[in-house]
Amino acid sequence: MLLWPCFWSTALAAPVGALPDPTLLALFATGSLIMRSAGCTINDMWDKDFDKQVERTNQRPLASGALTYRQAWTFLGVQLSAGLAVLLQLNPYTIGLGVTSLGFVVAYPYMKRITYWPQAMLGLTFNYALLFGDHTQPILNGFTAAAVAGLASAGYMADLSAPFYMGLGLSGLQLAWQVNTAKLDDPVNLQHRFGSNKWFGAMVFASIVAGKVL
Repeated sequence: MLLWPCFWSTALAAPVGALPDPTLLALFATGSLIMRSAGCTINDMWDKDFDKQVERTNQRPLASGALTYRQAWTFLGVQLSAGLAVLLQLNPYTIGLGVTSLGFVVAYPYMKRITYWPQAMLGLTFNYALLFGDHTQPILNGFTAAAVAGLASAGYMADLSAPFYMGLGLSGLQLAWQVNTAKLDDPVNLQHRFGSNKWFGAMVFASIVAGKVL
């Protein structure tokens, strides 16, 4: 969820006929890994007492007692320091955006305590969706159309060539497949659909690169 939007924007910013900057791709890949893991650490720290009561989460390191809170804080400090080291390689505007995003990362676990829609905060953090009961699939189809339209608009403004739109069409079909084959009462099915987002991200990235160089 963190990696692909970074890769998309790097590819969009590349000059026409050029591949994305490999240094930026490496920085974003490293930063995504570090900050995604830091977000998981924060989530486990904030939710330790809740995790103890849930079968799916009661074996997490803090909930099970395998790690202490002090050890978790130390590990989080190492993660955030590593993330800062990556962030400082970028320009001042990007550094500012990175620092302000930490508020969303820290706030997300608390949303579970005050709303049935904690994904609203996660959406601000990772840029995705909510749950809408029986209307979930129709609304997600609307989000799919909006996402594809937004990406198409970005491609138009970046003056991408025809291969981008061909690839984007295939990417949209993959996203539509996720939504329309999802079984909302089947966790295994939903986890598989969620995991397939990596292919959607890769397809959009490849489409942008193709639209730049072909």
